[in-house]
Order: sequence, then C-alpha cells, then structure tokens
Amino acid sequence: MTTSQDKLQNQIQQTGNYAVYRGTFEDQFGDPRGVNPKPEYQEQSSLNKAATGEEKHQLKGYQGIPGVDVGQDDAPPEYPFCQTQESLSGHVIEMDDTKGSERLLIKHASGAGVEMRADGTVIITTQRNQITVVNGSQTVYVEGDAKMRYDNLTVEVAGDYNLNVKGNINTTAGGDISTASVHTTEVTEGNKSAKVMGNVSETVIGSKAAMVMGEVNDIVKGERTIASGSGLTMASTGILKLSSEDKIIGSAGATVQLAAPKINVFGASGTIGGEEVVHYGSTYHGDLNGLAREASESYHQNYPDGSASPSTYTVSVGSPNWSDPTNNKTTFQPTTAAMSSLGASSIYGVNDIQIDLDDHLKNAIDQTTNTNGKAKSPQSTMQVRSSLKDPGNLTDKHYLANAVADGKLSAKYTQTAPGGVGRTVNSEPTATRIYSTVQ
Repeated sequence: MTTSQDKLQNQIQQTGNYAVYRGTFEDQFGDPRGVNPKPEYQEQSSLNKAATGEEKHQLKGYQGIPGVDVGQDDAPPEYPFCQTQESLSGHVIEMDDTKGSERLLIKHASGAGVEMRADGTVIITTQRNQITVVNGSQTVYVEGDAKMRYDNLTVEVAGDYNLNVKGNINTTAGGDISTASVHTTEVTEGNKSAKVMGNVSETVIGSKAAMVMGEVNDIVKGERTIASGSGLTMASTGILKLSSEDKIIGSAGATVQLAAPKINVFGASGTIGGEEVVHYGSTYHGDLNGLAREASESYHQNYPDGSASPSTYTVSVGSPNWSDPTNNKTTFQPTTAAMSSLGASSIYGVNDIQIDLDDHLKNAIDQTTNTNGKAKSPQSTMQVRSSLKDPGNLTDKHYLANAVADGKLSAKYTQTAPGGVGRTVNSEPTATRIYSTVQ
C-alpha cells in the first residue's frame, strides 16, 4: 500500500529537497497552489532566467523548412534590459532591449507565437491552424520577393479576379492543367509560341473564325485530311497553286467546273472527253482518227483509196459555230463575253476577297497607329492622364482625339476652370441651435 509519505519520498528522489519546500510554509510564505518555486528556481533568484541571459525563449515550427532560412537568434539577453513575463504553463511575453538584439516576443506554451527582431523581421508560427478573418478590405504589400508553399491550395473569389504582372509569368505543373470559363479572351502584344510533345485535340460546338493579318505557314510531315460536312471554299487574291509529287485527284458527284478567261490543260498522255462531252474550239493540233465532215471530200480528192495518209493533221475551222445543227447538246457556251463576266456572276465565279480594309480591325487591337506609337494596348484614363505630363503628348492632336473617342479623356480636358461655381447644398440658410448653460 502506497502512502503519502511514499509519494513524498519519490518526489524527493526526482526533484530533490524542492519537493519539501513546495507549498505554504509555517510562516505562511510560499505558494498555496504548490507550484512555485519551480525546480529550476529552487534556492536561487526568482528572476526569470531569460531576463538574466541564462536561457532564451524561442518560437517553434519554422526551423528546417526547405527554402526558408530566417536564422535563429541565439544572442543572450543582458540584464536588466530584458523584461520577461512567464506564466505557470509556459506562456511568455518578452521585451528585450539588449543593444543590437532588440526584440519583442509573444509565445504560447506550445511554441506558437510572434517574434519581432532587431532588423524589423516579423516571424509568425503556429503549431496547427492559422485563421485570418477580415471583415473589411485587405492589402498585402511586399517590396521584395515572396514565396508561398502549400500542400494543397484552393482560392475562391466571389467577384472578379485581377492579376497584373509587370514581368514574366512562369507556370509549371507536374500534372494536368484544366481551365473552364464562360468566355475567354486572350491578347498577346508580342509573339506567341507553343510546343506540344504529344497530340493536340480541339472540339468546337459552334462556329470557329481565325483571322491572320500576316502570313500562315502550315507544314505537316505526315498525312493531312480536310473534311467538311457542307461546302468548302478556297479563295485567293493571288495565285492559288496545287502541286503534288504523285497524283492530283479530283471528283464530284454532280459537276466539276473549271473556268477562266484563259485555260491551259496539257499532259504527255491521257484522255480528255467522254461520250456526252461537247467540245467548243477553233483549232485542233494532233492526230485525227476518222473523217471530219468538212474534210471528207478533199480527202478523197488528194489521196487515192488505200493510200497512206499523214499521221498528223492541223485543222482550222475558224470561229466556233454555236448554231451548228449537228451539235444539239444543251451546254454552257464559253463565249468571250460569258468568260469576261465570270467574276461578277454565278456561284462558279471568282470570290471578291476583302480582308480588313484600311486596317480597322488591326488598329482596334494594336493601338500603335491610333496612339501615334505611344502604346500598343488600350490605355486606361490614368495612363492617358499620366502621358499628358509630357508636353509632346499634350500637343499631339491625333493622340488626344483617339483618347477622347475611346472615352478615356473628357472632351473638355482643355478647360482649366469649372463651368460654374455655386452652392452644392440647399440654398436655404441652415438653422442654428443655441444651448444655454444657465438653469
């Protein structure tokens, strides 16, 4: 059976005679709670050891973090310049005025707290969670560099999210990057490049429009397929060239139409024509198989029957006879007048291509021309007013007119005085209430 005397002996063995001195002495001095003096202050001054420089209170939790090096301040305080308050559980409030090591420390018994050092550094540590609640606005300004490191990070913004970076933005993701938005607008003042190690897939539910003011070079090392569920138009104001080192194959379920004021079709061998094909032409050079209607009589006159005939004939028939009764096929007649009017008639005519006449679209995006070279992107009112501090800009009528047209500068910016001065409140006199201290 363990008695209270046995417990006392065990405490004496663990803490020495300190166990006997704890509590209230016969003269009523001492700590009635039985806590003080603590073992480390037994039979010595009760001044906190941090105040005398024998120890130094430190926060916990910020040492050993990769990329974070704040350096632990181990300089001991000097007595009597350090005032320390320490509670029974270990909470500490310390104000150290030691020259060169001035600091203010508020530390929880767990090691969490705030430390303000001599050079102005402020260290805040927690052993678990940190919660900051701001019912108004919040501004964080860092003059130097900043670094944030999280295991996971979620940012929720109820309104708009504006990110303004004066330098570069570098984004590296070890996994996927997913972006979802109702509408996306992207403006790049300079060049843009993209490198994809794998495949690229793009799906557009609606329409897609791409406008390029310069050139486009589309180079595919492998095979490329272009398919359209409806019509497909290829148009050019210059030369439209199709070239293949193998074959060019064209086919249509209804009609193939080629038309031009001048057309050349030639090859070393092949076939032109068909059972229902009608030829309109004035001159033919080549081999003839059979007898032309106009030449049948002269053939018998100049060459006896059974004699050899020339292998090549040149037949000139003059202008095409569109009313020839033997030609009863109803086809398009390529007269000179019909071919000259191709550019302005029918779906087979030449497309009239006009892209961004006078560079209106380009100048709406690139403001270099509109601002006389003063800015590439649209300017805010603050930027316009700042630029007008330059006397050269203040006399640039083109620049000023553009700023007024964009609504970034008032049309009355030249007026140095307000249009009128008057009362801004009720014109009636304000009643005055007089209080008397006489009872």
